[in-house]
Amino acid sequence: NHTVVITDRDQVIAIAGESMEYNIGDSIKAEIEEVVNHRRTLTVTEDKSKVIAPIIAQGDVMGTVMMTQKGQKIDEIAIKLADTACKFLAKNIEE
Repeated sequence: NHTVVITDRDQVIAIAGESMEYNIGDSIKAEIEEVVNHRRTLTVTEDKSKVIAPIIAQGDVMGTVMMTQKGQKIDEIAIKLADTACKFLAKNIEE
């Protein structure tokens, strides 16, 4: 029941699941820009239903992976999944 949104530094480039908030090609929002600027994983929204992790390749932030879970708090497993997805994407970008 997760939605995954992948961005580059400027816009949404891929979505898996149902996203009412984002569409492919949308500009990134302030919460994503904060992750890009601070280079760290962030759990956002008051109910903690969203996690955003940076994709860091060759020392630079290339984008983010965001996971949302409608109506439910993001758990530690989802946070680890987002981080793992970022590492996988970063490794493929570097090759």
